[in-house]
Amino acid sequence: MFGASIVTAPLGPFVLAAAIPLLFLHRNYQPGLDVGALHVDLSDVAVLAVVVAAALARPRLRVRDWLAWLALAALVLVGVAWGAHFAGYPTGSHLTTAAKWIEYMLLAPAVAAIAKRERDLVPAALVLVAWDVIAGVVAVLQFVGLVGDLDDTPAGRRKPSFVGVHDYAALSGAALVIALLILIRGPRSDRERRVAVVGGIAGCLGMVIGGAFDSLLGLVLAAVGLIIAARVRDPR
Repeated sequence: MFGASIVTAPLGPFVLAAAIPLLFLHRNYQPGLDVGALHVDLSDVAVLAVVVAAALARPRLRVRDWLAWLALAALVLVGVAWGAHFAGYPTGSHLTTAAKWIEYMLLAPAVAAIAKRERDLVPAALVLVAWDVIAGVVAVLQFVGLVGDLDDTPAGRRKPSFVGVHDYAALSGAALVIALLILIRGPRSDRERRVAVVGGIAGCLGMVIGGAFDSLLGLVLAAVGLIIAARVRDPR
């Protein structure tokens, strides 16, 4: 995976890799633009770029590949419609939130369309682990009280780095999943082994400092999925 050459890879994997720092950066640190009632951040532009790159990759996604996405999108919209029945419910604001939810949900099928081969995920995986390391350095400085944070909480409590506690924990969980993937499959090069070690350390650190239970639950489910997938591919 990480030992393969990425020089001949198509553009999509690099667009995905370039989007990761913006996707895991708190909106307070991003320039934004108000378009009517809608606020557009650089992260929204990054999502759009990934979706366009996926569309240009001419994906062969079938209807069943969209079923989970469509079910979750419908659930989000039904939730807004249900809330609109209550007096004082800010339907317009929640519709905007729902639209952003659905926009970000497009990342799942977009990544599936871009990653036609294992090596297509290499640039994004490397950037994600590196970004988590940088976020970890900031989080540690916040934890010991040398740097302020978005939450203005005392030193020694969970910290958001420059992402936000939940997104920082999610970023670290993703880095840890990359490490687990390499370890379960078995590293194929010294580079993969180093990525697994760095991703594992940074991921564990971020999961602890971020302290988000939902990310821990996601990590457990991802680990179970990886183990099942490994057993299916190699039933020995």
